[in-house]
Amino acid sequence: MYAFRVSPHVENLIKECAARLNTLGVPVSQSVFFFECGGSSRFGYCKKGGAKGASGFEYSIAINKYIVNDKDISDAVAHELLHTIKTAKNHDANWKYWANFVSRNTPFTITVRANIKLQPAAYKNNSRKKVFPVEQYHENTMNILECPLCHDKIAVKKTVKPDKYGQSEYLCRKCHKPYFFTVPSSGVAYMSAREKQKLVGDIISGRITVSDDDLFLKIMPFVTKNLCNKLFIYYFTTFPEIVNSNLPRREKFRFFLVRYGTSAAYRYFK
Repeated sequence: MYAFRVSPHVENLIKECAARLNTLGVPVSQSVFFFECGGSSRFGYCKKGGAKGASGFEYSIAINKYIVNDKDISDAVAHELLHTIKTAKNHDANWKYWANFVSRNTPFTITVRANIKLQPAAYKNNSRKKVFPVEQYHENTMNILECPLCHDKIAVKKTVKPDKYGQSEYLCRKCHKPYFFTVPSSGVAYMSAREKQKLVGDIISGRITVSDDDLFLKIMPFVTKNLCNKLFIYYFTTFPEIVNSNLPRREKFRFFLVRYGTSAAYRYFK
């Protein structure tokens, strides 16, 4: 049983989305209350139980009323409905399995993070907000931040300060990279994906030696998430964290070999 406290148009989009998922056999809940939320911090959310004024439901799902495009509304609805699958928890492997399955078999695009356009009204009611669309930039009170990979830009209040590397606490929704106040100058920015992969391999193997600061400023902002994870593991992770991690045995061995030398690696794997 579905119930709604949304506009008739959004209700129709929800019904269409739910029908597609049910036709595919996706095990989403059939007891959901849908309602609207506002603001700009999230596009929707799912929680167990009913919402205020609507009890008796297994789940309640909020969809941001300021989402501009119908496609984005449908994507947000599908994303949240997958959270009602009993075997899926947060964005774990089961949730991602169904997200990939639905994305392959429907017009919906379901990702953990999304770059969804909101109406300007989504931003004006939060006086504490520090991040705004670049169109709302005001020279006297804001700075412009930029993603080093896709060059997406956002406006932030001048109370937001950079860290020692010149980056902010905010991540690009598309690339998951920190926005920089000034994007570092680096030849890595102009490398192809293959060239970046070779560079990371050379660093990990020890063929190229760089300092931690050089690694971060000149390389890490410009390589993909997976390659960044490898660099982080080899340069910024402590001994106990690696020992207790879920890394494959061969990856742990490579870490000790590069970070602590041959004797430490063979002593640990003896």
